[in-house]
Amino acid sequence: MAVRTTHMTGPATDLAVAVALLISGDRDERAAARSSALLRGTKLSAFVLGAVAMAVLCPRFGYAAFLLPSAACLAATAASFAPGRAAAAPSPA
Repeated sequence: MAVRTTHMTGPATDLAVAVALLISGDRDERAAARSSALLRGTKLSAFVLGAVAMAVLCPRFGYAAFLLPSAACLAATAASFAPGRAAAAPSPA
């Protein structure tokens, strides 16, 4: 499945394709579609929840409301570089 570059329409399209494959695909397609649907659904849900949270928090805290999500992104990025998190390098053929 191709990686989309837009923030909402690409993942929404990918989610729709995955749901269609869950309904009509064969066993192998359904397994891959389940994983794809979970990823895209989680991504879209996080986007919507973040938008709602910031709509509530920004009027009260201004730009300081962005400190918590910024810290969460920084922590997730740092965790992705932690030892043992890197994908195994392919063995030379």
